Amino acid sequence: MQMKNWIWPLLFSFLLGSSACGPTVIYQEQRDIDPAGWTYADTLHYPFDIVDTSRVYNLFLTLDHRRDFATQNLYVRVHTGFPNGKRLSQRLSLEISDKIGRGLGDCQQTHCRLDIPIQANAYFDQVGAHYFTLEQFMRTDSLAGIQSVSFRVELAQQER
Repeated sequence: MQMKNWIWPLLFSFLLGSSACGPTVIYQEQRDIDPAGWTYADTLHYPFDIVDTSRVYNLFLTLDHRRDFATQNLYVRVHTGFPNGKRLSQRLSLEISDKIGRGLGDCQQTHCRLDIPIQANAYFDQVGAHYFTLEQFMRTDSLAGIQSVSFRVELAQQER
């Protein structure tokens, strides 16, 4: 009978401790893509706030796509906006499969989910409203096979 009395506090402290592990997500949003295809005009906009400029952040995209997605990579144009109105833009190639066509993410029968680090240890010099806008930048205007795109901002382990 006495064994039962000590196991509950131990189990509770283990569960409480394990929930504190892992990254602290400060922003996460998923945008679903029209099944007809992701067009040039369908920009994905992710607004988020930064409240602490002494911290360092990790930025991620998560792609959900059909397993039969036809290309090895996905070209996107990324725009990052800052509270002072400044905007930075860059093109990225996101690797989706290896050279023989195997998906790089967690692939099930019909679809794959791929977590892609966009920038590790990023820092922001300004407190306030920021945004991340993503455009597909492939050779075809209507890109079939991408089901959703999520953007996530996590606190990194260190400070600036």
